[in-house]
Amino acid sequence: MLIRPAIEGTFLRDANRLALLDRALAHDPSLADDDAAQQLHAAIHAAINTVNTASRATTPPSAGGDRLGKELSRLTAVLHHFGIEDAASLVKRAPPHLQEVMESLLWNDEIAQAETGNIKVERKLKELQRELAGSPDWSGPMGGPFTILLRQTMLFLASRYNIGATMGGQRTAYLRSSGGTAPLEKPLHQDYFEWLSQGPLYNTLQAEPINRGRGRADVLVRFRNASFCVECKREQADATRDGLRTYAGQAAVYTDTDAAFGILLALDLTTPTSGSPDLFSSIWVERVQREREDDPRYIVIARLPGNKPHPSATTTPPRRP
Repeated sequence: MLIRPAIEGTFLRDANRLALLDRALAHDPSLADDDAAQQLHAAIHAAINTVNTASRATTPPSAGGDRLGKELSRLTAVLHHFGIEDAASLVKRAPPHLQEVMESLLWNDEIAQAETGNIKVERKLKELQRELAGSPDWSGPMGGPFTILLRQTMLFLASRYNIGATMGGQRTAYLRSSGGTAPLEKPLHQDYFEWLSQGPLYNTLQAEPINRGRGRADVLVRFRNASFCVECKREQADATRDGLRTYAGQAAVYTDTDAAFGILLALDLTTPTSGSPDLFSSIWVERVQREREDDPRYIVIARLPGNKPHPSATTTPPRRP
């Protein structure tokens, strides 16, 4: 009920986007052969036909103009979802105030995210999910909750990639070069925990719980059917993928009696003057499978650059062959 209006409505309210979708399905083999894309295309045009039929019945021919996008709303799409063929005319008969109230009720975080989210962030999340789906543990009670944690982690990374000294202040001082002692992982741990505490996971968090894999995890996120650990580290010598993988073993231990998913959040203190790798190159999945273990553990490694030079001080790297 909520997903359909957000997706279909985007095309229904914008004739240009609909034209692009029509053209893509006609000329792009990767979309033309995709069942989900074809279903979306059919659903959108079915909704348009419903609205156009209702509009012709209630609007004089002399009205003119392109009505696409003017008669459609989330409320219309929701009614259409329940099989009400004259949804558009039904909505029009409702008092304007009632229409506004019902429209506002259909908005929530998921809808807002679909309307305003970063396309590349969402694309990266889908890529990570496809890799994680290789685990036999990737089911609704475990995969769904871990996706929530993964999304919040990636939004944290995006924020800290961008935040400067003025807005971050002392809370994010560990991200800036100070010329003194290299920061420890503790400030990263505290900053990340505070970030999670202000989002949808605020009531599921524990900091440094003991008796987790015979040790103490940095952050524990406890859902009803599964819990996940986030381990925070710093790296001063080798923050490559191979270098950071050495810490994945510890993160994997914390999953021994639970879902096979964990996160390793690494503070990269090796940033060169040419700048750090971008966000989308700095989060990936490592599989860790120990001897005599039936299935691998899936550890998402997220690299956050510290000592990042100011944009004006960043040098241009040489051309790559």
